[in-house]
Amino acid sequence: MGGLILGNYLASKQIATRKFLTAAMLISVPWNVFKGTESIEKPIFNLLLNKHLVRELFKILER
Repeated sequence: MGGLILGNYLASKQIATRKFLTAAMLISVPWNVFKGTESIEKPIFNLLLNKHLVRELFKILER
């Protein structure tokens, strides 16, 4: 959902960001936010996502 938040922010601040930003690329933004939220909340997907996030957080902390 981070890409969705960033896209919304850039769209709302388009005049202010034109001076500093010429392009942006949003990856993995859900087309339908409600369906995307439903799929993230499913137990299997949630478990896999949490495992990935924890693993990456540990890598950051180890550094």
